[in-house]
Amino acid sequence: AVGDILFQDDFSQKSMWSTQSGSGGKIAFGKEALPLAVQEPKFYLASLYTLPVIKDASVEITSNVTLCKGDDFYGLLVRATNGLNGYRFMVNCMGKVKLEILKMGKPSTLVDWLQSGQVLPGSPYQVRLRVWMVENELRFFLNDVFQFSTRDAIYSDGKIGVFARQAADTPITVNFSNLVIRSIEPGYKLPKATPKPTATRQGRYIPVNTAAPAHAQ
Repeated sequence: AVGDILFQDDFSQKSMWSTQSGSGGKIAFGKEALPLAVQEPKFYLASLYTLPVIKDASVEITSNVTLCKGDDFYGLLVRATNGLNGYRFMVNCMGKVKLEILKMGKPSTLVDWLQSGQVLPGSPYQVRLRVWMVENELRFFLNDVFQFSTRDAIYSDGKIGVFARQAADTPITVNFSNLVIRSIEPGYKLPKATPKPTATRQGRYIPVNTAAPAHAQ
């Protein structure tokens, strides 16, 4: 149900993303990219895209990791009001992915760390992150390979952002580029949940919310 391009950013316009600089880290424009460089342990950097809020959409961005180690992580913010509120799609430097919801900077886990075959531990490497959002369902991809999905209704819309966090005593540097936001086709509706099947002793499958006929007991 992915439709036309709503917004596309090659990171050539420096007014489109928030930047910052300090002892803990720096967000500054590069050549058609937005580098996030974190220098201090447990320091968190985030930058938001300045265009209006997005509700239902498919959002993708390329991450080029040049320095990364262990539990350092980075990723994509969606339906965010700022860098401290929204959904945080995380990739760490051991090749795992995770989803958190941020409320006033406090994270809660929605999907815990899962190993992804799309990311090898260490650096450097490049990976394309994508989040598909329709109503309360969010689906997450790396290099267009599905990772996981979840349903959550806390945030229904918001801005797009990127982030990086250093876990230990070595810096992390990630360059983000080529943002593409696509619409969801008009009239698309989420499919209803399908009942999980269960096996009978005869090997037949019946939906768990459907009574079995007498001869199948």
